[in-house]
Amino acid sequence: RLLFWVGWGLATRGPLRWGAGALLGCSFPTHMPLTTKLTQRLGIQHPIIQGGMHYVGYAPLAAAVSNAGAIGVITALTQPNAEALRSEIQKTRSLLRSPDTPIGVNLTVLPQLNSPDYPAIVQVLLDEKVPMVETAGSPKCAELWELLKAGNPDVC
Repeated sequence: RLLFWVGWGLATRGPLRWGAGALLGCSFPTHMPLTTKLTQRLGIQHPIIQGGMHYVGYAPLAAAVSNAGAIGVITALTQPNAEALRSEIQKTRSLLRSPDTPIGVNLTVLPQLNSPDYPAIVQVLLDEKVPMVETAGSPKCAELWELLKAGNPDVC
């Protein structure tokens, strides 16, 4: 019976919150915040950033990660164009518990035959005030960061 309560506590209320701790009259911490420069700058509880994952980084996953206290990331190049990215950012925000919950966008810059309209994507990131942008890829990333920093010096 004790194992059932421990398992139930872990699965539904956090480590030992309502499980064996409640049965034994003990209290255990269920939330131990870890404060770092990242958590302070982005206003998140946990210093965890969801990686940008092509064809996985959509609104439901990013919102779930952000709602859990980390920072969820939408993958820009999974979207067909800049306006679709804007729509995905807005959809993500509609799924958040609080409008102040931050999200991020992954922007991979790779040499391609038909490159995306990177300046338009950067403009969407600025218009939507995305607080965290993760870039990867070619040296062209430096040019995009110049555009981002010029429009939003606080972008991380």
